Parts: sequence; structure tokens; C-alpha cells
Amino acid sequence: MDNFIKKFRNRIKGLHKSRLVNPHVHWAILIRFSLTISFFLIIFGFYLLYKVKNEQIFQFEPTLSENSPSLIKEDLLEKVNEEFKKKELRSLDVNNGVISFPDPSF
Repeated sequence: MDNFIKKFRNRIKGLHKSRLVNPHVHWAILIRFSLTISFFLIIFGFYLLYKVKNEQIFQFEPTLSENSPSLIKEDLLEKVNEEFKKKELRSLDVNNGVISFPDPSF
């Protein structure tokens, strides 16, 4: 039984020694990983730039049909246009001096 425990401890010590923290190895792995990811991102960026310059990506083809519903309510649009016309006429009257405002300082 003692022999089994010694073998078991030796195996655990062997595993523990091989997994010690080695910062040089870990930094090298991190640098390689980040450089690889950066390289692929740069290549992908150039690929997207090529596609956009040749207008092969992000194209919009409108599909117009006669039965498409109107997105604007025409009666409300007319009301808004009438209000703007009234405001324009009032501003022209004020600029021309047709409407005089009483001086509040008197």
C-alpha cells in the first residue's frame, strides 16, 4: 500500500512540475494569438473595402409596386403645408411693416 501511495505522489508531482507557470511561454502564445487575429481582421477589412469600392456589397434594389401602401397621410400633410403657408404670410407681413406691434415700454 505504501508503494502505491509513493507512485501516486510521484505522478502528482510530475504533473505539477510540467504545469508550472512559465510567463515566457504564455506571453509568446498570447502574442502569436493576437497577431494572428489582427492579421485576419486586416485581411477581412481589405476584403470589405474591395467589395464596397466595386459596389458589390450593401446594394439596395427598391421594389416599387403600384399596390404599395402610402406611408404619408395626405390630409395631415396638407394641414401641415397650410400652417407653413400661414406662417410665411405672417412673417412677410411683419417684415413689410403691415402689422405694427405696440411698444411695451409706454
